[in-house]
Amino acid sequence: MRRWFWQTWNGRVRPLLDRLPPRIEADPRWAWLTTTWESRFPTARPVGHELRGALADRWVRFHSPPESKRYPDDEAEYAEVLRRHHAVLDVLAAPGAELIAITVSWSPSRHPRRRPRDLVRAAPDGALWRSVLYEADDYGESWFHLFASGLHNAPRDLDPLLRLVADWATSDVILTSRDLDWLYHPYDGGGDLIPPSALERDTLANRFADWLPRNPAGL
Repeated sequence: MRRWFWQTWNGRVRPLLDRLPPRIEADPRWAWLTTTWESRFPTARPVGHELRGALADRWVRFHSPPESKRYPDDEAEYAEVLRRHHAVLDVLAAPGAELIAITVSWSPSRHPRRRPRDLVRAAPDGALWRSVLYEADDYGESWFHLFASGLHNAPRDLDPLLRLVADWATSDVILTSRDLDWLYHPYDGGGDLIPPSALERDTLANRFADWLPRNPAGL
């Protein structure tokens, strides 16, 4: 079944989709981000869930829902999830500071697709930064199309996006400063942090020790 699906997609559906307007092109205003990323993180792709493996020497994970639950059950637990995200972010950036939010659309070709409407609302004014071939096999390709948005380190800007992440309505989000001094990957269940150094990682791990995973692997 999987083989038939990808044969049909690649042979019939994808050629039609690739001809549909409008074509989304990379925004040259974000070209500097590629240079900065490759200078800062030469061993890592800008794919949220890969950061902990590629940058393991500086990685630490914090759980967001109480008692390390995967998903919040009520508004009180959503409030706690948001509070923990903001507590970590406020150590990394001053309240109100300008941040970059990297969000993702996926497609089975190099031609970018628009982001879902709820993601566009949560991270508006997003422009295509770059596309990454995530994987390829005999059945086809999978592409990550990365959109960059300017947001501020404030609940009014970040909460809609963090709520989508908490509900697993989007994934592979990366929040960072304009100089890419640190990376924060919120996921459904917590957040992966890549601070500037291992020393700062240890300091933050001690500061938020109650939110650390309880398993030996730190997951």
